[in-house]
Amino acid sequence: MKGLATGWKEVPERAVEPEKPPVPKQRESKRTSQVDALIKIANGWEFFHTPDHRTYVGVAVNDHSEIIAVRSRQFRAFLKKTYHKNNSKSASSASIEEASIFLKARHCAAHKWSYIHGWQRMVTPST
Repeated sequence: MKGLATGWKEVPERAVEPEKPPVPKQRESKRTSQVDALIKIANGWEFFHTPDHRTYVGVAVNDHSEIIAVRSRQFRAFLKKTYHKNNSKSASSASIEEASIFLKARHCAAHKWSYIHGWQRMVTPST
């Protein structure tokens, strides 16, 4: 075993890891604009919470209203469909996920609550 790698130096692990390529700014701004458009789509919708703080949204579908859980696959599909209808293109999955998280958080933080038949309804503060 003599003569094996006698002049080698230890290299720190961080020096060995490959650098991640930078995210192109165009792609980042495209996603941001999609998120903004998705949020604007949902601005007219009415959001609700159950007593255990699950968030739902009331939306008009054809000639009736439906209540959809915000963190559900059905909500993401409805948001994607509405975005496509308004923009003639699809939103990315990451944009839809980011918008749904934002919508839930915004409506939890910015509104007062009132109970309606076991549900909590968000009441926009009067200015």
